[in-house]
Amino acid sequence: MAGTAAEKPASASGVDSLVPISQPARVYVPPSAVAAVAALTETRLTPSLDWSPDGVGELDATTLSAVEAFLVPSGATEVRDGIRAAMMAVDCARMRTEFDPVTGRVRLLGHIPADDLRATALSAVGTQLGSALKIEDGLRILPHPQCDVLGQIEASGLPQSEEQFKDAAMIGAQGFAREYAFRQGELLRIDLTAPDYDAYVYVDYFDGEGQVLHLDATGGTPPLRPAGDVFSVPGSRDGEPSMKFEIAPPFGQDIVLTIAVNAPLYNSPRPLVETAPQYLDFLRERMSLLMAKPGFKGEWAYLFVATTAADKP
Repeated sequence: MAGTAAEKPASASGVDSLVPISQPARVYVPPSAVAAVAALTETRLTPSLDWSPDGVGELDATTLSAVEAFLVPSGATEVRDGIRAAMMAVDCARMRTEFDPVTGRVRLLGHIPADDLRATALSAVGTQLGSALKIEDGLRILPHPQCDVLGQIEASGLPQSEEQFKDAAMIGAQGFAREYAFRQGELLRIDLTAPDYDAYVYVDYFDGEGQVLHLDATGGTPPLRPAGDVFSVPGSRDGEPSMKFEIAPPFGQDIVLTIAVNAPLYNSPRPLVETAPQYLDFLRERMSLLMAKPGFKGEWAYLFVATTAADKP
């Protein structure tokens, strides 16, 4: 954790008058064409794709549907729903899939609360893909209580920022915006960009012990940031941080939650450190009031922060 250290198509000309409505049109189809159409009714096809040399010789119907699910626009809504359901079945997890048409690989990204759920998650999603699509493990571990924080923020109704996720073919939950890694004794520094509207940006560090550390200088209202403003937390004055947060035990996987709103969350300072349940209860009530106001704008995002001891590689 971080500790405080300082239209309909036009008909071809004449065609409608040549085919009486009461008589069906007769068309001659060469036998070769009939054979070609019949071949398409087979449930297995041999593709000529960039990734077929990797041992993928044929695609079964399940795999074909899965490939279609990753195309945009896609008509394979049942398959997409199936993949989503498989990912949502893992409690306190946020997962998404990304498909690489060049290699035929599907990457399962995001995080699960414990490593012993990894095989379950990969198997559940893999079952939806068929036998020919290979799934790669790109999962991180985000344990309780940090993973619970994300569900509570999402339940508030505040939309998650989609700034970092532009792939319309992605299936699943929006993930973390960025990853940071710090070692013991280093000073915490988070680089951020304000949304495309003027906003108050609140930055809160949630650790594995169920506490939240407010990274703004006073615990009160942060400055109103111009749209697109690039800044760092903690802020600095005359080149020096206004506050210093030094990486200290316990080490592990933490998260930094950012909330950008066009009206202050609160005006009175909050404690520099408080329990996560206490702060989340406050946020839920406050966000309900703010979102009911005309013209309200707001969004949230989260960052991964991994901390390790000084003697760890």
